[in-house]
Amino acid sequence: MPRVDCFLTADAAQVAEGKLYVLGGGWERLTVQQVPVTRTVELATRIIVAWTETNRPLQFALQLVTEDGEALLNPAATPSVTVGRPVHLREGSDQAVPLVLKVNGVALKQAGRYAFTLSYEGEELARTAFEVVVGKRR
Repeated sequence: MPRVDCFLTADAAQVAEGKLYVLGGGWERLTVQQVPVTRTVELATRIIVAWTETNRPLQFALQLVTEDGEALLNPAATPSVTVGRPVHLREGSDQAVPLVLKVNGVALKQAGRYAFTLSYEGEELARTAFEVVVGKRR
């Protein structure tokens, strides 16, 4: 089963030359002037893929949930990756796959806690939470 060793909110992120470039990463509080509010959120992610899971598509489920567990992405986003086996890779080696997941038009209806989750075959691999606060920015 793949695993995740990086999963964080970001103002912007991109992948270049096998690296994650993150701007404003790891925020836990989103201060807004009013709710509801619609935002775009990027998630900087690094998935570790085992040797035995290469050369086939791996489909994940990305969901945004409220503090009460209500799913807000209907349907969930379903990013997929296929990782090959480069000729120079030593047999049995895991591979790290940097990935940016961009979620457009996230509708946040009220102040409170939210969390993005990333799952594979029904098992949650990663979770990152944030709080929406109505008020002035500090």
